[in-house]
Amino acid sequence: MALQDCHIYAAFKDGKVHHETEEVFWKKNGSSFPVEYISKPITDDGEIIGAVVTFTNITSRKVAEEELQLAYNELEKRIHDRTHELNKAKELAENHNHAKSEFLSRMSHELRTPMNAILGFAQIMNDSRKDPLSDSHKSRLGQILKAGNHLLELINEVLDLARVEAGKITVSLEPINVSEVTIEVLNVITPMAEKFNIRLIDEITAQGSVHVLADRTRLKQVLLNLISNGIKYNRKEGSVTLSLEKQKDGTLDILVTDTGMGIPPEKLEKIFVPFDRLGLEGSEIEGTGIGMAISKSLVELMSGRINVHSTMGKGSQFSVSLPGCEPTTLDKKIKVLPLEVPSSKTSKAKYKILYIEDNNANVLLVQDILSDFPEVGLLTAPQAALGLDLAYSHQPNLILLDINLPGMDGFEAFKRLQNMEETHDIPVIALSANAMQKDIDRAMEAGFKDYITKPVDISKFKNKIDAFLSETNSAEKLKAEQN
Repeated sequence: MALQDCHIYAAFKDGKVHHETEEVFWKKNGSSFPVEYISKPITDDGEIIGAVVTFTNITSRKVAEEELQLAYNELEKRIHDRTHELNKAKELAENHNHAKSEFLSRMSHELRTPMNAILGFAQIMNDSRKDPLSDSHKSRLGQILKAGNHLLELINEVLDLARVEAGKITVSLEPINVSEVTIEVLNVITPMAEKFNIRLIDEITAQGSVHVLADRTRLKQVLLNLISNGIKYNRKEGSVTLSLEKQKDGTLDILVTDTGMGIPPEKLEKIFVPFDRLGLEGSEIEGTGIGMAISKSLVELMSGRINVHSTMGKGSQFSVSLPGCEPTTLDKKIKVLPLEVPSSKTSKAKYKILYIEDNNANVLLVQDILSDFPEVGLLTAPQAALGLDLAYSHQPNLILLDINLPGMDGFEAFKRLQNMEETHDIPVIALSANAMQKDIDRAMEAGFKDYITKPVDISKFKNKIDAFLSETNSAEKLKAEQN
């Protein structure tokens, strides 16, 4: 290296200190090594006469840096390869889920179609007055109906379990009055209890208004399953008790306690395993061994947990723990609302809003909110088909449409509204508990004017109604001026 090319020489030229400058030094044998040095000029009466240079051999550091770079490159390669593997696994899982969904859809149709014929014709034969069967044939036909209904129950539960596992079952969480759900469940299950001569003890409804955050339909499904098991696997003239326990962490335990023979400790861990009937497969008690697995999954979907405690010879207790919550301001004795016939107030209102919703509490909430808008009349319908009839006959200014409706869902209802000339131009706002971005995007792409998620932010909801009324009023004024 020529002196003028070396940083040391710069100290003689500019008189400045040069720190940690790297150079390569060569030995007589032709080998080289990296160095790092600091050069400081020496002056005499302002004239540079030399320099003090401190050298450090940095060979080991350079080796370490190279090894670190190699390790970094190797790590990057591994991350790239692993990311590629994960993407492939994700794609494969998504394809499997799609295939599973398609399979479930086809299986549901293919299994139910022959069952419809089997059970349908069997019932016609059993009830026929024109060609009555003999007692022996009726007895045999009764066995066909019994087995057929059991098979249908098995089909339904297998498909339910598969939907849960595939993530195809969603829940709509809202404040649920446990006493009301208890009454509804007991009304359904009482005939079964009477048939088995089992006493049902209700200790819940006496506690009045106690609420949990849950999906009403799914909670009823879980309780019906637990109580029916308590009835079937009970002792003669036993009992099933429903009660509540409030926990310090704010959760509420719904307890189902039976007086059966109990479950052996070694079998408790299998209670939620699909198809495992704990050794009762050959008993006279019918069952699929799936209900408890579905119940556990549904409770967990509702951010809860389900536990079991059992004592041999005394019975078992199942507890469903769900988040406790405060009731809405509409916590009244909710009655089933029929299709609302437009009142004189609705008929004379300047603007009409139609709300298609099957949940009574949600309807009452919107009614309460819109009571602050005296110029608005509200029409309600608990089913999409009835809502379409109201939309056609009353030509509302706005339609609020739930997505998860029984029978015909909100998307199908919206499509039919769009296809009718009389309702094509009516703006529709989705009002749904489906709060995933993909659900919102789907609705907006379909043509909904807006999408409001539950639980409703009342302030924002009122602002949207205000904005809509202002927009409608301005459009009407402009139209009047043009005419």
